[in-house]
Formats: sequence, C-alpha cells, structure tokens
Amino acid sequence: MKSLLLTTLLIGTAAVIASPVQVQQGPARVYRPQRYSLREGVTIANKYCTYPLQFTLTKPVNERGEVFAMNLVGKKNCNFVGGFFSLTVNGYKMSELDFTKEKITRWQDGDRSGMELKLNFDGAKFTLRLFMRPDSPVLWGSLIYDKNSIDPIRKATIDIQALPSMLKIENRKVLFSNAYTRELVTPATKYSHNNKWVNLTPADTSFIFQDGELDGSAESKGSGPCWFWIDRTNLSRSQAFVRNSWKIFLKFDLKKDCQVVNFGLWHPAARISNAEMAEKLKKEPAAFTFK
Repeated sequence: MKSLLLTTLLIGTAAVIASPVQVQQGPARVYRPQRYSLREGVTIANKYCTYPLQFTLTKPVNERGEVFAMNLVGKKNCNFVGGFFSLTVNGYKMSELDFTKEKITRWQDGDRSGMELKLNFDGAKFTLRLFMRPDSPVLWGSLIYDKNSIDPIRKATIDIQALPSMLKIENRKVLFSNAYTRELVTPATKYSHNNKWVNLTPADTSFIFQDGELDGSAESKGSGPCWFWIDRTNLSRSQAFVRNSWKIFLKFDLKKDCQVVNFGLWHPAARISNAEMAEKLKKEPAAFTFK
C-alpha cells in the first residue's frame, strides 16, 4: 500500500512538473452572443499570470461583412485588454480574414505550451504562436512566415496597442483624451506626448507602457504599467505614437525577407507601480528574456 501510495504521489508530482503551463480551449463567453457567428476562447496560464484570449467572427451587418477579432479579455485592470495585436499584410487586414476554430491548434515544445493560429492573407501565410513558460509571467509570441506561401511579403505591419493603468471617468463619462500623462519607457529614453508617429532607435528594444500620474502606486492610481518586447532583427521600421489620450500605439514594419518575428508581453496579474515594474525587470532579466 505504501509503495502504491508513493508511486501515485510520484506520478502526480511528475505531472505537475511536466505541465506547469495550462492551456484550455472552448467556446468563448461573450456579451450579446447573437452578434457572432463564431466565438472561441483559449486560456494560457501558469502560476504567475493568466491570459484569456478570445477569437470571434462577427456576423455581417448591412454592407459590412464578417469581422474577425483576437482579444485579450477577462482582466479587471486595463493595459493589453482588447485588440492588443493586429497584422496587415499586402493590404489585407487581420480583421478581414476568414476564421474557423480549426485554425487554432494546441502547441507544446518541452515546458513551453500554448497555441497556434493560422493566418492566410490572400496567399501570404503566417502562423501566430502564443505561449508561456513556467519561469515567466510573459505571454510570448512568434509570428512565422510560411515558406510555402503563394504570395511573398510585399508590405507587412504589426500594430500593438495598450491602455496603461486606467481610464478616467468624470460625470459618468469616460475621458478619452486631454486627461493623461501617458509615457513609453525604453532602455534608451522616455517618449511622452507627441501628435505624430516617432521613429524608434535601435536602442529601443523593450517598452513599458505607463502613466506618469496614474502610476499604480495606490488603488486610486490605476493598475499600473505593462511591458512589451520585440526582436527587431527582421523589422525594417519601428514607430511609436504617444499622445495625450487613452492608448499608446506601436507599429513595426517587417522586412520583405522576414521569416519570423519573436515578441512578448506582460500584463501583470495584480496592481504594480511604475517603480516596482522597473525594479522587477532589472532584478529578474531571465524571466523577461525570450527562449
């Protein structure tokens, strides 16, 4: 009996060690489900963080056809909630693509687990892989160009957007502009309010989306910042748009011979201040390094 119990415990422990990243897929819960012809959810989680992803296809309305969307949902705090990532290839937007749940598949490599989404931009094919590791709170990603594509990359752009910390509300109305101190902090500099796209430098390798006033240091000051990293080896141009409004935007153009772009985002599970995030990134570099 003791031998059997020990064996059971060892098997259970091995299962926990072997599968520290959990991936679940199933029908997504959405507001007004009658608006959607398809809704699928994938949650990727480890002990540090949970990322509930939602993939939907909105039914046609009037002259507008079906609309595909990939959103990060279920978070009480702001940051990367909503359409955090989009891709435009050869004039075709990601929102215009056909979508079936069969295009989502489970992916695993060693202790890294997640999902893959197949994207076909009228012959230019990509795989979007999203995954986690057991040692990191980051949702890592790889955008992989399919070498068997019919069409080459003529022009491709990744768009990233984030809503740092919180939205202000006055007189029961959400303030979308002229109410914030939005900042984009990189290892090289800090970008603040501009009314135009600014070219990033090679030293801008990672990005903290934050607000100078709503810094997450107290409940009344929002949930704090979030973090994004991208490998710029296969990118031709990188830009940022930090204006006095609710969101901060990044834009990355792919090189025509691009084969893969790796990236990662950290949407903290709990409130964190600007200072605390900067300190954590400094003290735990391995957790925020792509592997």
